[in-house]
Formats: sequence, C-alpha cells, structure tokens
Amino acid sequence: MVLKLNPVKYHWRDESEYERFNIRPVQSGVEEYGFLAQELEAIIPGAVAMTEEGDRLVNYSALIPILTGAIQELTARVAALESQLKAAGK
Repeated sequence: MVLKLNPVKYHWRDESEYERFNIRPVQSGVEEYGFLAQELEAIIPGAVAMTEEGDRLVNYSALIPILTGAIQELTARVAALESQLKAAGK
C-alpha cells in the first residue's frame, strides 16, 4: 500500500485557500510536500475527507498508523535478513 503513494511538491495557487480550508501555512510561498487527495483516496480512502463544497482534503493524521506499520514491517525484515547473513557467516 505504501509503495503506491506518490509524494508531490506543490505551492498553493492562492493564499486565500489557506483560509478557505482553515489551515495555516508554514510560510507564504514556500514549497510544500504532500499527496494529491484524489490519488490518495484511491489507495487509502479513510485518509481523505470531503468538504460540503466537494473539495477533497488529506487527513495526514490518518496516515501515521499506516506509515508506522510499514516502518515496523521493514525493520523486522531488515533484522531477519541481518540474522540470515550472520548465520551464513558473512
């Protein structure tokens, strides 16, 4: 699932959108990083909310458990591979 995620860099087109979506910019005009809500919705529907106006918003908090699980899985795989290498005498 995590491998399907497509991180992107972007700039807000219009600073008025900060107020519209009730978010605070880190700094005006700064390049930001995230995911396209439409793409993310196809992979992890629960990580995307829709406003009354029909705009999609990414719920980044919903990604934390998924990304944490992926890190834990990779850590376990690395440990297993290290054990195999050690057992093979390399």
